[in-house]
Amino acid sequence: MARGSKHHKAFLIDLERVDQALKKEAAELELNELERIRGDKYPIVIHL
Repeated sequence: MARGSKHHKAFLIDLERVDQALKKEAAELELNELERIRGDKYPIVIHL
C-alpha cells in the first residue's frame, strides 16, 4: 500500500462535498473545511 493511501478515501469523500455543493458560497465553505481538515496532507491539491 502506498504511503498516505489510508487517508485517500477520506480525502475523496471530503472533496466530493466541494464538488457537489449547489452554490459557489457553499463550495467555498466546503473547500475551507477541506483545507482545515486535510490541508497539511494535501496542500498542493487544495491550492490548485
